[in-house]
Formats: sequence, C-alpha cells, structure tokens
Amino acid sequence: MSYVILPFKGLSEITFGMTSKEVKKILGKPVLIEIDDIMEEIRETSSGMVLTYVEKRLSDIEISPSVEVTAFDTDLFKNIEVNDLFKAQSKDFHEYREYVNFRDLGIITCGFNKHKTKNKKQVTIYSKDRVPFYDSFMNVFI
Repeated sequence: MSYVILPFKGLSEITFGMTSKEVKKILGKPVLIEIDDIMEEIRETSSGMVLTYVEKRLSDIEISPSVEVTAFDTDLFKNIEVNDLFKAQSKDFHEYREYVNFRDLGIITCGFNKHKTKNKKQVTIYSKDRVPFYDSFMNVFI
C-alpha cells in the first residue's frame, strides 16, 4: 500500500488524533505494543511504522524504508534528495547531525544527508501540538 504524507495531518487516511482502535481498522492488529510510562506514550508497530499515542490519541508516525510513502509527489525512500525536497517547502528547519526537523511541516528526516548514521533512513511525521516536544528532543537527546 502507498501512503501520502499530509503535513501536520497524518499519513493518507491515518490522521493525528485517531485512537488506536480507529487505526487498527485501517492497518490491522499491531505486531508489537510498547507502553512507555516515563514518556507517557504508547507505541504500536504495524506495517513498517511505529505509531505513537499520547493521551490515547495518535500524535506521531515513524516510517521505515519498507513503507511506500510520498510527499509533494515524490517517493521519499527512492529519492536521495529528500531533505532538498522538504527544504523547498519549509521556511523553518533545523539540522542536527543526521536529523533534519522541518518544524513548519511536522516532519523529521534521518539518514538522508551527508552525516554518517548508525540509524537507517526514516521519516517521522508529527502533529502540530508536538512541535515543542520535538524541539526539546532534538536539543536534548541528539
């Protein structure tokens, strides 16, 4: 299945704010469920994605290269210029080693720039209310 990133909205018909039950109707039963009491999050792995729920509502989706995903009419994992694609759409982005946070799109890329990374390529999309979280995350953890 092919998905389309909708900045600050979600991934095709999987939209931020949905419950786990609503997402399961689209993706089916997750292969892994992780409850993180420290971060107060629930993460479900399904169909090559990690879906994060905060207060029982979908807030983030981490997308692996096994997922066919497009943004701005471009297949992301088949395009080596992904960061340039998003930079052309963004006026507010910050680079942190192998990560680039496109704050005004709700998109983080990893592994698409020149920095060596131990991580695989991935794209994370997040809801508008998670901008402060990812600002802190990028500044503290990376």
